[in-house]
Amino acid sequence: NIELGDFVDSHPELLLEAHDALCEMRKRANDLFRDFDILATPCVMIPPFDVNLRYPAHAAGGIELRNYVEWFAQTYCLSLLNCPVISVPCGFDHNGMPVGIQLMAPVWEDLQVLKAAKCVEAGIRTDRCKTTTPTTIIDGSSLAGGNVAYLLLPSDSIKPSAPTSS
Repeated sequence: NIELGDFVDSHPELLLEAHDALCEMRKRANDLFRDFDILATPCVMIPPFDVNLRYPAHAAGGIELRNYVEWFAQTYCLSLLNCPVISVPCGFDHNGMPVGIQLMAPVWEDLQVLKAAKCVEAGIRTDRCKTTTPTTIIDGSSLAGGNVAYLLLPSDSIKPSAPTSS
């Protein structure tokens, strides 16, 4: 990281290019939320790994992970968009290890993402959440240059149902 920092310091045009790219990503995220309230993605691109590993060498499909931050890039790249993001436990993988889902709402809509998270948790734990089938899956490259499909929930697709009286 120090070497990369030194390189960037000696090439300030790279900072300008990165800033422009980030601004474009933020614009695309804002455009996305004209039609959708919540963006839902997996938290990370790999299942939990052995605690004794510093980081895994490969992701699904044999994709090489060159350093310790690549395996969770999907988590921090959403934070760069200045949108509220929350991670919610959503189940277990085939080995019984926990996995999560990230929910992202438009800029300044922190309460909306918290409500969506509460609804997801309620739906998973008590089946008190009505959901509709997601209507759209887009290629993640349109937002962050990745190879990830994003599940988009249309406006009003997640609504908590009223508790039933027993």
